[in-house]
Amino acid sequence: MIPQKTQKAQKQRSRGGHPSDPADTNTQKLLLHTCCAVCAEKAVTDLRKSHTGEITFFFANSNIHPRTEYLARLNAVRTLADRQNIPLIIDDWSPKQWFNSIGHDPANAGLRRCKLCWRMRLQLTRNTAERHGFQCFSSTLLASHYQNRQVLVEEGRLLETGNLTFLPVSRSAADSETAEKGLYHQNYCGCVYSLCDRYEGKFGTK
Repeated sequence: MIPQKTQKAQKQRSRGGHPSDPADTNTQKLLLHTCCAVCAEKAVTDLRKSHTGEITFFFANSNIHPRTEYLARLNAVRTLADRQNIPLIIDDWSPKQWFNSIGHDPANAGLRRCKLCWRMRLQLTRNTAERHGFQCFSSTLLASHYQNRQVLVEEGRLLETGNLTFLPVSRSAADSETAEKGLYHQNYCGCVYSLCDRYEGKFGTK
């Protein structure tokens, strides 16, 4: 795992366990799983309306295929992080780990496969947040209108611990509200299955 900007890990967790007041999380250190620059910008735009705590991007997306697509999205996130002065942590790209996590089962299609993919990346985010002393974690996937927000929030809540809270990112920021220009904008979700679905829908081939 490669930290883009060095950070001093928090030595002590906040006392009092799981915060019951949503306002408490607005001042806490947030590790934000970042799927792409476009969703990250939307998420940060909304977060900064109320969240005053430090935000760190976490790029953990072994689902993205092929490698060239992965690098294009990573470079866009690096650009956004530099422009907005947001620290960035990069996880290893491990397609084999991703394929193993979703299972090689034809029954794992559609939402079922997506749910396994989200779970893997949220678990990586939660584990990394714990190691680096963050108090809350979330994902920019919640800022996308193409993802199932309800399932994502349910998966995130299940991963909470006594000192680590899942913070649902708002989906209110529209494209017109985002200001960053020249960022890479992908045209499919990321995995090889979504890539196949895109071309099958475009050309009608299977």
